[in-house]
Amino acid sequence: YAVITADTADEAEQLMLHTPAWFDLLLITWPLKGAEALLKRAKVISPYIAALVVAQDGDLAPLGSTADATISSSQYSSDAILERVGLLTARRRGPRPQPKLAPEMKESA
Repeated sequence: YAVITADTADEAEQLMLHTPAWFDLLLITWPLKGAEALLKRAKVISPYIAALVVAQDGDLAPLGSTADATISSSQYSSDAILERVGLLTARRRGPRPQPKLAPEMKESA
């Protein structure tokens, strides 16, 4: 996997806005300030993106059903979390709408 990290929800959103086709999975370590809003905006930016929330304390109630999967790092090994990532991204593979190129990019392509 190619991994792009962000320290804040706002930073993650900006990365997604500028390069939405790069992302197959949004992995959030809970608690993250602004996580619920980020999950909702991510689905608008890239409707095909999978969202996995990994909580350290297991308290995921505030997120409701916004994420595709929620797991507790205290209950799952790193291998089990990686397996869940693989499952979520495999479900999202297949034809996707391609991002529209800006007019100036079309000329150079």
